Amino acid sequence: MSLAPHKPPQLIRALRIALRGKALLTSPRFNKGTAFPHRERIAFSLQGRLPYRPNTLDEQCDRAYQQLKRREWDRPGTGYKKRDEMSESEMEIADEETNLRKNTFLQSVKEQNWTLYYALLARHLKELVPVIYTPTQADAIQKYSHLFRRSEGLYLSYPEFDDMERTFLEKTHGRDIELIVVTDAEAILGIGDQGVGGIWISTAKSALYTLVGGIDPGKTLSIVLDVGTDNQQLLDDPLYIGWPERRVRGENYDFFVDRHVLFRFLLELGPDTQQICPTQRYRSTHAVFNDDIQGTGAVTLSFLLSAINVASQSLDPRLSKALHSSTSSSKHSAVDSKPLSSQRYVVLGFGAAGSGITRQLRDAMVGGEGVSREDAMKRFWIVDRNGLLYEDESDEGGKERVGEGMERKREWARGVDEGWGREAPVLPKVSVGKGVEIDINNGDEEGVKATGVDADDGIEYEGKMGIGKGLDGKPDLSVEWEGIDPFIEVEKPGDLLREWKGRRKPSGRDESQRMSQVRKGTMEQEQGDSKDMSASTRKKRKVSLLEVIQRVRPTVLIGCSTSAGAFNEEVVRAMVDGLHYEASEALDESTRDELAKQSETGRVEGPMPIILCLSNPKRLSEAKPKDLLRWTDGRALVATGSPFGSVNMKVGGVDREFKIAECNNALIYPGLGFGTILAQSRSVTDTMILAGARRLAELGEAMKAIESFSSSSQSTSTKAFEYKGQALLPDFADAPKVNFEVAAAVCEQAIREDTAGRMWYTAKGGVGSLGSHMGASYSESVPTAKAGREWSRELPRLSRQDVAGMVSGKKERMEGYEEGDERVATGPPGSVGGEGGGRQLDIGAISEIRKMAIQDVRDEASRRVWVPVYCDYVYDENGLVE
Repeated sequence: MSLAPHKPPQLIRALRIALRGKALLTSPRFNKGTAFPHRERIAFSLQGRLPYRPNTLDEQCDRAYQQLKRREWDRPGTGYKKRDEMSESEMEIADEETNLRKNTFLQSVKEQNWTLYYALLARHLKELVPVIYTPTQADAIQKYSHLFRRSEGLYLSYPEFDDMERTFLEKTHGRDIELIVVTDAEAILGIGDQGVGGIWISTAKSALYTLVGGIDPGKTLSIVLDVGTDNQQLLDDPLYIGWPERRVRGENYDFFVDRHVLFRFLLELGPDTQQICPTQRYRSTHAVFNDDIQGTGAVTLSFLLSAINVASQSLDPRLSKALHSSTSSSKHSAVDSKPLSSQRYVVLGFGAAGSGITRQLRDAMVGGEGVSREDAMKRFWIVDRNGLLYEDESDEGGKERVGEGMERKREWARGVDEGWGREAPVLPKVSVGKGVEIDINNGDEEGVKATGVDADDGIEYEGKMGIGKGLDGKPDLSVEWEGIDPFIEVEKPGDLLREWKGRRKPSGRDESQRMSQVRKGTMEQEQGDSKDMSASTRKKRKVSLLEVIQRVRPTVLIGCSTSAGAFNEEVVRAMVDGLHYEASEALDESTRDELAKQSETGRVEGPMPIILCLSNPKRLSEAKPKDLLRWTDGRALVATGSPFGSVNMKVGGVDREFKIAECNNALIYPGLGFGTILAQSRSVTDTMILAGARRLAELGEAMKAIESFSSSSQSTSTKAFEYKGQALLPDFADAPKVNFEVAAAVCEQAIREDTAGRMWYTAKGGVGSLGSHMGASYSESVPTAKAGREWSRELPRLSRQDVAGMVSGKKERMEGYEEGDERVATGPPGSVGGEGGGRQLDIGAISEIRKMAIQDVRDEASRRVWVPVYCDYVYDENGLVE
């Protein structure tokens, strides 16, 4: 599918403005600066207030960009060093200072002229978004009290608790607010607690909702909840302009937020440590979501949908079929009809990003693939700084590894029945007869090779030891000897030993007698009693990332640890070896040999490893894309949290360019917000997020290539798709168009699941429309999403009991229904309007109206989307003032 146009020119309408003269020029929302044409200068009393010659918006952008470039460190005539004269550390410092100056300049442009600000950013999107958002905005936030010049947004401070409603209404008077971005600034990613300075993370996110999401900046509101700060540096700063007290927590914090009238709106929660509770607390009653948790999870989900499809389509059809057949209840294959829940995920790092991604993937499995919540969670192995999260036989061990003051980790711990956390047994030196020195080397996927020389006879022998890595926690070490002398001496500390199985050729000694001797211990003990190596030699221990990978054989490896280099060559090669082993085991011998001969490596190629290094900034990434591709012979499907650019390398003697996907949540969360507003949805559901993620995945080059391959004559039952490095996610330069498509998909899903507002069902009008079936109770259940003139100036004062009742859902509210469900609101089946009964719904008519509404989504989106262009102004004393 082609990307939809942003906004047809014919849909841009004139605005009626009630401002004149200085008031108009000082209004950033309506000011055009030198772009006012002469007729508007006359109509709005601007003659003499501006230079004579009007500029176009393009000319204004060119001038502003030149002014911006003058903020660069090495600009001519400054006396500073040139870039080629700087050391790496000097260059890093220079870039930070340059970007902070650029950030300050762009902020001044925004304070004067919104249209020019967004038009300039749109023309240089990839260059300037890092200046107004991550990472530069973090530096500005930390210096907020020292850089402050003009207030922006709304500051709701705890000491002014009783005036909160009045403050909010005055700020929003005359404005139709559609989106609120709010934070309490306790744990801004990368910089932590920044107190009142968090307002700038809200304004930065609001800017992206407008820039790439298409939401009118006049209909957004940025808010900081100033409930104090625990940042001692801020408390000690005499210039700090926030409430200089320790943070309010617990019941008082909850009441402050609960009473907060903002939750009538679509609300995008900013990054804070108390955010998980508010998001879950209100999501069933209000359109609320968190971009750092759900947005990052959604863009990661989108990448995985694309990568899993590529990995699946790239498999030889015979291997794909074999992996399907080999799927068991204990271990899914890398290929399945349910792509997300058929993977095995190892996640390194379980902070806000890691936990958010994991929950998002789990919810997508449950909502999109019909998997139970319990089964979905079994697909994840979580590794934090202390190793794998697991349950231990002892209560103390479980608390030690899982508690750590964060109860949310406990539900992700692997079960005690899997045997994690035990100390590997120490194998004794075995001497059954003649002494043999043994050298055990690293082996391939078939096992660990062992070779030795008989000390007396000088006869060489060799064998293979394969360590079973079953998920049931029952290790199995089998040895197959090929030699003539069964009298051996073995020492291999650290290996898991349960049973020895062997055969030899030839031998004069009965095999069962030899195995009996080994098991029963006709041995020289050098390192403890070997008669019971299951309990006495085991103890709780840290389970490393490498050990988890060797045992689990993950298909997906996700890094959110900020641990640079954590995905080293040993880890990555272990992942690849595990996938190769799984593929080899799934095939019969003849097919395995045939595929091995076709491979350049001489072995069966398993599924392509999917590796995500999502830690920011670049220096904290778990691995560099070029290394991941080199260690996997160009087979890894890679995503990063920071932009790394493309990687060029030879694969099979052919030059390839691999476009590395950047999991930037700005590719999806602005569209998610716009789509929810467009739908006038009562909530942001998991299935709405999943719909947006799927649409984002479809827009990547790789998915388009697969679609083309599948529809062409190249696609046969014996030919696999050849991945050539195509992008697995769209480029950020296309973010505005991409988010438009995401918004449409989100809105369509809201209509399908009937969480959309009443307007979508009454647009067609006439008897039989869903709106006429619903009656008044339906419209009463939908949040108005309006402010200012449409808000009552006499809001009731709410007590703690009132607020608690509203939040817990004790008051009746509308519940959406699924396809085939006969109820739309609480009440008897087949009725509407709550307990009072209502008319029987015509499900067939509702379904038809829903289809008609979906057809109108893109037209409505094109009409509603905001773009940074100047429209004509008409003076009207009853027109817009703010």
